[in-house]
Amino acid sequence: MSSIALLREKLVAAEKEGQLLPSAAANILKVYESPAVTPLDVASVDELVEGGAWSELNDRFFKSLAFGTGGIRGRTIGKKITKAEQGTPSPLGAPEFPAVGTNMMNTANLGRAALGLGLHLQKAFPGQRNKVVIARHYKAQAGIVISASHNPPHDNGFKAYFADGAQLVEPDASGVIAEVNALASGETVPQAAAAPGTLTPLGAEADAVYIEALKTLLLEPTAFVAKPKIVYSSLHGTGIRIIPALFDQVGVSYSIVEAQRQGDGRFPTVKSPNPEESAALALSIEQAKAEGADLVIATDPDCDRMGAVVRDAQGEYVIITGNMIGSILAGYRVERFFAQGIVNEKNKAHTALIKTFVTTDLQKEIARVYGIKCIDTLTGFKYIGEKLRDYEKQTGLADYDAQSHAARRAAQLEKGTFFIFGGEESYGYSGGDYVRDKDGNAAALMLAEAAAWSKAQGQTLLDYLDALYRRFGFYTEKLGTLTFEGAKGAAQIQTLLASYRTTPPLTFLGHGVAAIEDFGKQNFKDVDGKAIPKETMLLFHLVDGGRMVVRGSGTEPKIKFYFFGRANVPEGSNLEEIKQERRAILDAWWDEVQADVKQRVGDA
Repeated sequence: MSSIALLREKLVAAEKEGQLLPSAAANILKVYESPAVTPLDVASVDELVEGGAWSELNDRFFKSLAFGTGGIRGRTIGKKITKAEQGTPSPLGAPEFPAVGTNMMNTANLGRAALGLGLHLQKAFPGQRNKVVIARHYKAQAGIVISASHNPPHDNGFKAYFADGAQLVEPDASGVIAEVNALASGETVPQAAAAPGTLTPLGAEADAVYIEALKTLLLEPTAFVAKPKIVYSSLHGTGIRIIPALFDQVGVSYSIVEAQRQGDGRFPTVKSPNPEESAALALSIEQAKAEGADLVIATDPDCDRMGAVVRDAQGEYVIITGNMIGSILAGYRVERFFAQGIVNEKNKAHTALIKTFVTTDLQKEIARVYGIKCIDTLTGFKYIGEKLRDYEKQTGLADYDAQSHAARRAAQLEKGTFFIFGGEESYGYSGGDYVRDKDGNAAALMLAEAAAWSKAQGQTLLDYLDALYRRFGFYTEKLGTLTFEGAKGAAQIQTLLASYRTTPPLTFLGHGVAAIEDFGKQNFKDVDGKAIPKETMLLFHLVDGGRMVVRGSGTEPKIKFYFFGRANVPEGSNLEEIKQERRAILDAWWDEVQADVKQRVGDA
């Protein structure tokens, strides 16, 4: 019996016994029988089948790793590493080869994604010799980032950017997805390149140009004379390349967490290199206590997210959420732009804050009081980047990038929309349109300035945030996340999302559900009148003003629940009591939802 016939027999038996999903069996055979199959593929599949590792095979093969609107992301190291994959481990201990599987982030799927992007570029820019880099400054047609961002060491990812410097949105996202899917099914024959491409590494000049652009974000450069003490950690990632040099140039007083300075994909000092998680900040907080620092700043490995810890008036270190950081930056930047007269009563209608639907409404209230626009977008910074492209077009400038920062801003304030600040609750922020993605370097600089300004006024950043609450109302939020891994988990997520549509909750905490907005079924427009794309996201409004959003994560095997509460803060009231009361309500709400989820998912 041939090896393929023997394999097929074993797969059929496992499928009949309910150990192997039909889709996994089909994808295993597809790889095994492909003309492009490698000895690594064969050896790894054989080892897993012989060992009866059906759960591992289900997770690796139950589907093909999908190219989403921004790229692909998934495990590059299996839960079980085969001998063939282990090979000769790297000096850092990583397997020599990525994990075999149609649902794994490996050479085959990475090549499919890159080729699909390239084929779409040929159609989108016909007759041009396409360039693909990471910096918009070089006027390339596309950019690529290979990074799992803040995910664990076993993951990796491929993020695709288009000519405007933002991640792919429609119609180009669907164009690339179609090319990638066609490659996966063998429907597309790759076209031969007219000439070989060239690889040009970006040098120090690219960093220098970028740092100069970052410095345009400063609103009160002299505030740094207040010298807030900052502890910075790059969490073994790329932020170490820019942030120290940037801080040196603008006069920030800082120290570095040396144990986390070295780039290391194992992330040896943390369980997860995610600045959203308190455990990732432990070393930074320890150093801050020893040095009496005012502020801790940490960026994730690819430096697009930033987390922070603030020392309060009593000397305690308080971790602040992404919503809090974003509100501090939004409030500070709006306030300073008005104080300087750059934004005023005549042009304020031409200014905007941008946030996602799952980001705090405190930022929306700040915008309302100041009389500027606040744009709500779907989750994902690509949608904020898309708005910045729209605002660039509004200026009518023939060569937008060739204009100075001041000239672009003047044109926006006159006949377009000037972008003051944008952010999302998941620790991503931007203060300028020269980079159309969340930017940890920019966020670090903006927060350092806000801390310096507050210190010059005799405040901490927490004092500044409390002042916002007293002026605009206390807004509090809670994120609840449930993880459903592998093939079974994917089914559970779909079952849960579908159940919220077919049998939505009628009450939460005894309060009736006043309205449900279904972004996958209904039509919505933003405040600029632009249609919002369809997405599986449900927004529940309660009669008492609370709201909850339910959505599946676009990059991780998770379903996320976002809870929002608000309370007025009358003059003379106890703000701390109001905080505790509203946060307790959201905690109880999450407890109720988790119990309900168990009923909805069942044995799916």
